[in-house]
Amino acid sequence: MKISKTTMNFADQRKFKIAVLSERKEVRVSKRIRNKNWTLKLELNARGLFFKTTNLPGIVREEIPYWVETDKHLREVIRFFNQEIPKIKGA
Repeated sequence: MKISKTTMNFADQRKFKIAVLSERKEVRVSKRIRNKNWTLKLELNARGLFFKTTNLPGIVREEIPYWVETDKHLREVIRFFNQEIPKIKGA
């Protein structure tokens, strides 16, 4: 799965950063809030992106899809994070 410039810009507008680490076959989505680094790590493979780990609380973690198969779906995940992270107590 290729991450488009549209998705990179979409993330940037919401103060998220997407890092593609091709040597590790990993994609990281992060946002810095009050000195806490909110991170989602996804494994890059032929089918798309597979959920690897996150440091978000369980209530948000339960809503994260295990597979992100399209670029559009990744934007939906970022949109979800943008809505949910401000709701987390202490964020």
